[in-house]
Amino acid sequence: MIDPNQCVGELLAQTLHSHGYVVTLVTEYPPWFACAEPAQAEVVLLDPLLPSWEQGLAVCREIRERSGVPVLLVTSRCLEDDIREALVAGAAGVICKPFSPMELVARLEAVLSQRCAPAACGGDCRVGRLS
Repeated sequence: MIDPNQCVGELLAQTLHSHGYVVTLVTEYPPWFACAEPAQAEVVLLDPLLPSWEQGLAVCREIRERSGVPVLLVTSRCLEDDIREALVAGAAGVICKPFSPMELVARLEAVLSQRCAPAACGGDCRVGRLS
């Protein structure tokens, strides 16, 4: 998870931990790529306002170009044009703030279940807690 706001990131990480997910929280974008390859993640949650919307979308594009890892944007920029722009940049989806913890978990599970459909995996498939 990439979120420039430590408090928000920790709250989201706690929510995901309570549902059985392992979360790595990064509050600055460049150090994340220096210490981790995006392909090691099953999904990236990204607050694209780091420090600007344009830079956040560039991060999304870079993650998608370097790996097949889906990126979910968690943002307060939720106008129709913003969502379209995010999807064009490669986002697998947009979660609009404010949102409920259950929406976050449901959207995360939906993206993870689509990442490895049985047809793409040659039969049975397991991604994280989902099978």
